[in-house]
Amino acid sequence: MSLATGKGIREEPRQILKDIPGVEMVDLPDADRCCGSAGIYNLTHPEMAGKLLDRKIDDVPDNVDMISMGNPGCMLRRLPWV
Repeated sequence: MSLATGKGIREEPRQILKDIPGVEMVDLPDADRCCGSAGIYNLTHPEMAGKLLDRKIDDVPDNVDMISMGNPGCMLRRLPWV
């Protein structure tokens, strides 16, 4: 369960990142859109989950140094920026 979707916690983590000196935080387009993990969805529906992940990856700008996320399922997908 993600902080944003499951718990409704959106602003607090973003504010923590914004408060770090030298960090420029930019939200991705459709940042709340699922990466395709959604529990075990990527295991039970790998083709559709893969399409969702591809869309998510396409939204990542080329010049980023780091991406932060609050959902452990996204981290476990072995996203290319992790």
